[in-house]
Amino acid sequence: MNRRRFLKQTGLASGALLGSKLLPQSTFAADNNLTRDTYGGDPSLKFEATGFFRLEKANRWWFVTPEGNAFLSFGMNHVSPNWINQSYNADHWNKRFGGAKFGGADYRARLQSFVSKNLSDFGFNTLGMHNSFNALHPEMRFPWIKSIPFVKTHHYLVPTEKDFLDVYSPEFEQHCDALAKKEAAPLKDDPYLLGYSMTDCPILTDIDAAARPSHVYGSKRPALPTWPLVYRNLPAEAPGKKYYVAAMLGRYLGKIGEFNKTYGTNFQNFGELSKATNWRPEIDPANGKELRDNNSVLGRIVERYYSVTTAALKRHDPNHLIFGDKLNANTDSAEKLAHLTSKYTDLVFYQQYGRWQEQRNILARLAAASRKPLFNGDGAFHTPHEQMPNPHGPHAIDQEHRADLAIDFAEKAFALNAFVGWSFCGWVDTWKTMPRKEFKQHGGIMDAFGKPYQPLQDRLKSFSQRMYQIARS
Repeated sequence: MNRRRFLKQTGLASGALLGSKLLPQSTFAADNNLTRDTYGGDPSLKFEATGFFRLEKANRWWFVTPEGNAFLSFGMNHVSPNWINQSYNADHWNKRFGGAKFGGADYRARLQSFVSKNLSDFGFNTLGMHNSFNALHPEMRFPWIKSIPFVKTHHYLVPTEKDFLDVYSPEFEQHCDALAKKEAAPLKDDPYLLGYSMTDCPILTDIDAAARPSHVYGSKRPALPTWPLVYRNLPAEAPGKKYYVAAMLGRYLGKIGEFNKTYGTNFQNFGELSKATNWRPEIDPANGKELRDNNSVLGRIVERYYSVTTAALKRHDPNHLIFGDKLNANTDSAEKLAHLTSKYTDLVFYQQYGRWQEQRNILARLAAASRKPLFNGDGAFHTPHEQMPNPHGPHAIDQEHRADLAIDFAEKAFALNAFVGWSFCGWVDTWKTMPRKEFKQHGGIMDAFGKPYQPLQDRLKSFSQRMYQIARS
């Protein structure tokens, strides 16, 4: 089937359908005045300058640059020197960087120069949270997002029970304070820092933790623990276990018989539940009452987790924004928990690999639930090829179709009053022969040898020149 016929039959033809259509390029005229401030902000819309990035609502939500100008974040993710040091491309990049030794000062300088050109060529104004900042900073001066994972429950790390820290323990408070002091305090005067993210798509809900096949955002993976599952199996003296038992005592009004009906247990009282360890290491997904118990417990755990982590960040850096976890909107985490997490954060930071028609209703619900700005911290569209057969994100049939999908999302998302940022995944293609990329690969704005995908480059650059006008329309 040819491309034109495919697009017509699938409703993806440019300008074809209301809501799910692609906007014709002529919908928005290019900005006549492309003057930008030091940070990429638009000086035609002024706010109070505070010396740091902040957020303000004026008809729509805006970032405000340290100089006091409107800013929207259009970022690039996954700049990793490791991705250009593989068996299939290391020689190419060593030659391209003048024979510089990988990881050395000359290599690093040439990498920074190349990445700066990438940002300019594609119209990006931000380095997102998924970048190797130890290879880029402090020499590169671009707005950026710092990641401080207080808990390492990222979905791709396949976390175990020990990774679900006891947020009710004094040790957790000490851990968060020490980490914020180490990572955030040295950055409190950095004017280029947008703010702090935390864990990348943490395992939170039962759906997050469920076993999955190869997915649009990740590889095949077994079932994982959750905080409620871990806490209910802890010893009696653990603060998390004490919280769980108290929560169940309240939910079941002190009636242990009703609790036993839900879980098929024979506890004589809630004291016995407190002493029981490893009594229920798995969930029953068909048990609706158990799932409701988990949801209730999880909500309170998440609030405790956010209250401790964000307090630590503010204590050691009162100047910068707090993004929070990058919540997974390809599962139910973002929609189920954004109304809680947004009490402690400055915006809703989420990840969604999906076409515009898949994201628009989610964005509306997140905005209504949080009343905060929205930022897609990782998402993109990719075209598979022989060496990259299963890249993250929705698949396009060719690079022109891919560019269509990207611009459709960008134009419509940034036209929303609440939408303030998108970090594009990723930098260079990774191949299936790269370790840990056998089943799922990260696609790039360039191939594995740095050749840009020209349709995408042209369209993203054009969009970036029209972004502020789109947002004001």
